[in-house]
Amino acid sequence: MKKLITTLALMGCSFGLMADQATLPLQPGQLLNASAVNQVVLKEGQTRTNVWFSVETNRVEGTSTYHLSNCTLSTDLKLSGGVFSLQSKQLRCISEEGDIFTDKNIQAKILVNTSNICTSNKGKCAEVTLSSGSNYTFEVKNQSNLIAELNVMREVNKSRLEQSN
Repeated sequence: MKKLITTLALMGCSFGLMADQATLPLQPGQLLNASAVNQVVLKEGQTRTNVWFSVETNRVEGTSTYHLSNCTLSTDLKLSGGVFSLQSKQLRCISEEGDIFTDKNIQAKILVNTSNICTSNKGKCAEVTLSSGSNYTFEVKNQSNLIAELNVMREVNKSRLEQSN
């Protein structure tokens, strides 16, 4: 019977049938402190997809009761016509209990003086360097929510532990 209930619960979650999903709200103007996970060097005309920044969890969890252990912001970067641009894609956080919170359409901009990351050539940015471990600040552009997703492996392991007891 426990297996049937667990299976139905997992199926319901995977099809989005479970109501009352936990959320972590982000407000416009909210600042997120982050550090580049890997060093990135862009030359004129280059792009990089899926560049990750590790975000300080306390800036995301705020006053919620969720204790986050890890947050990652994924972005796409481009240097074209001497102009550096960053497109945020997704913010994902994992709580200490194993819950996964995701905003798949977060809109955030990097707050950085281009003279700190650009090598100039004739007054234009010719190369961008984001150093691994260097700190950067992002500003959330729009009202946003990180929504709890089902962590199937957490539920499967919990079910196995209950069955073995």
